[in-house]
Amino acid sequence: MSPNSLKRATGALVLLLVLLSPSSGFGGSRSHRYYPSTSPQYSSQLEIEAVSLLFRNNNILVSDTRHTIVFINVSGLPENVPQIEGNTLSVGLSSGQAAVVAGNTHTAPLPLEVPLPALSVGIAPLSISESEGVLYIADGSGRIDALNLDNHTHDIIVIPDSKIRLNAGAHISKLLKRSPTLGKLLGMVTTLPLDPGKISVIAGGGRIPPTTVPVDALRARISPIGLSSDTEGIYMVGETGHILYLNNTPTPHEIPIREGASTRIVRVRPGEIFLVASRGEEHDLRPGTDPVPAISSTMNPTTIIASEGRIFTADQDGNIDMINLTTHPMTFPGAPGESAPRTLEPGMVLRIAGGGTHFVGFSPLPALDAMIRPHSLTYDSRGFLYIGDIEETSQAGRVLAINVSDKPLSLPLMRHGAFRKLSVSPGEIVAIAGNSRRRPLATTTPSPAGDAGIEPIQLSYRNGLLAIGNLLGSVDLVNLTFRNRRAFPNDVHASLLLPPGTILSLMGNGFGSSQKPSDEAN
Repeated sequence: MSPNSLKRATGALVLLLVLLSPSSGFGGSRSHRYYPSTSPQYSSQLEIEAVSLLFRNNNILVSDTRHTIVFINVSGLPENVPQIEGNTLSVGLSSGQAAVVAGNTHTAPLPLEVPLPALSVGIAPLSISESEGVLYIADGSGRIDALNLDNHTHDIIVIPDSKIRLNAGAHISKLLKRSPTLGKLLGMVTTLPLDPGKISVIAGGGRIPPTTVPVDALRARISPIGLSSDTEGIYMVGETGHILYLNNTPTPHEIPIREGASTRIVRVRPGEIFLVASRGEEHDLRPGTDPVPAISSTMNPTTIIASEGRIFTADQDGNIDMINLTTHPMTFPGAPGESAPRTLEPGMVLRIAGGGTHFVGFSPLPALDAMIRPHSLTYDSRGFLYIGDIEETSQAGRVLAINVSDKPLSLPLMRHGAFRKLSVSPGEIVAIAGNSRRRPLATTTPSPAGDAGIEPIQLSYRNGLLAIGNLLGSVDLVNLTFRNRRAFPNDVHASLLLPPGTILSLMGNGFGSSQKPSDEAN
């Protein structure tokens, strides 16, 4: 199909979707919305101020300012989600419905090391990640929590100490499942069964500040504001700017620490936590375009993304930094115009975007020449790093994409009713969604992503779809593939087609019929 034919076909499809969209009689007005509750509600009627979000399978989890985690079913299929409330063990959600699955809208009582029903505790979920079916939460109380929303029990890794014996009483032998390979005594690593719908603390709450000497995670004093997990462990950033690694796997993991011209490898046992970057001493420098030791750098990260030991952080100073926490050198493309690839040695960090003076528009430019204000990150395994960029004065922003791979990549863009195929070279950055204003809002009908008003405080990517935690009162969905995708934004029986480069809101536009409304959000 020629580019002009693709433009006409895409435009015709958008017009058809507008004509076939539900009428205004299907629901109420935008001002008539509800706070999420533990009962099923249609997400399009909800008022959610997103703090963090996560694509989980084909659904979305959102933590909000009311200290809860909300499960939004956008899969198109019925979902049965663990939810322990009274005699109820789960809640059934139709496609388009949502329910609170963790948190009690307060910050007390705090979660304990002994698993408790997730609805019975007070949490302040600042960031959410997932690994091996377990959700991990950066809790504003100074802890990392583990939450099980699967329908079967998961084992989590802990190094229990005397306070677990005190909390568990005589039942400690039933709670701690002993493993001959992991240890049998308190103070040694073991596994703890986490049943569906329950939550447990796995790190924090202690008095020992993490250093480059690993310590038991439950004895550490931490203040996590963002985290990311992969198959090798959990990486987190704290209020103090420190970057930490928590080994939540059943095997030891090796982390490089570069000090001066030498690199030492630190063996981190399961259940231990460890300072890996940004110790923040007075004489330490901020990362630049030349690699420097990560441990002796000073950073102010707000969020973090991990991918097989390659760590990306979004810095409050307007930079995106990359850290190599593997035990082998990494190669990556040089700046546009540089023919030779660059090398990042183990334990080193460098700036890959930001620090420039050029506004990022809808045409690619070198990422190091860009002026950015990153608040959130998510990663696409093809090689794109997506940035939630927010202008503080206007409280609006855009989604930017950086090509961090070694080959040119493409993205769709719909703007002003026209379709473009963006070709982004390695090391380049481009805007793909948002107009840097607060209007017009995305609706429950697909519209060009480049024209929407968004405030992208959090991002999550899965299988070509980008979820945006929009502080303008919505969770939005963008199609970043070159084919139409089906979406299930509300309680209509038929799905919507989301064309390439378009955006829709999963809530906030009055469609839906809440079965058991909670307090109305006025």
